[in-house]
Amino acid sequence: MAMPFAGPDGKQIRASLRSAEPVRGIRLQVNATYPEKAPLQSTPPTLLLDLPTLPSELEYRIVGRDLVLRDVAANLIVDLLPNALPPS
Repeated sequence: MAMPFAGPDGKQIRASLRSAEPVRGIRLQVNATYPEKAPLQSTPPTLLLDLPTLPSELEYRIVGRDLVLRDVAANLIVDLLPNALPPS
């Protein structure tokens, strides 16, 4: 996952993540619900270009440095990739 950050869009991806409301300090588990009160930080479009396209029922979210795969309707964490993003 570090590749997009080292590429030509790296600065833009980092700037986008810094400008969004950061989500930190929550513990997530696969098959658990995403915390109702936690913000849903979007994934920068330039980063999405390097990820597989998802069906409309699923979305990528970023929590700290983790990449989360979330079921939108069920608000369920389908998968979690810890430390997917490089340190800032």
